[in-house]
Amino acid sequence: METTEQEKTSSPPNPEGKGGFKEHPENINYGGRPKTKILTGALLQFLEEIDPQTGNPRFVDLAKKLGLMAYKGDIHAMREVFDRIEGKATQTLKHEGELNVKKLETIIDELTETPEDKDTG
Repeated sequence: METTEQEKTSSPPNPEGKGGFKEHPENINYGGRPKTKILTGALLQFLEEIDPQTGNPRFVDLAKKLGLMAYKGDIHAMREVFDRIEGKATQTLKHEGELNVKKLETIIDELTETPEDKDTG
């Protein structure tokens, strides 16, 4: 592999080895890059603004509308209100049938068998 003229004349980026996180640990971002949610941020900003007609933050008016819809009998609004107040209802799973561990192990062994295993087996 040939080296270019620029590679021959360039020096390492930090020849003295000074700086970096060892000398400035306060610059370490332990949490990594922040998770940005653009749509969520824009929506929250919009809902926190004061509505000029009502004088309330928009999220307050939104909550009132949802509550009124639920009060008037809208089943979807009712579910949303109760999910927010009471939390979502727990769902239970029921397993029916018998778990045959030996049969399951045999199936897994057959699926993971390599060609070398088939020759020796």
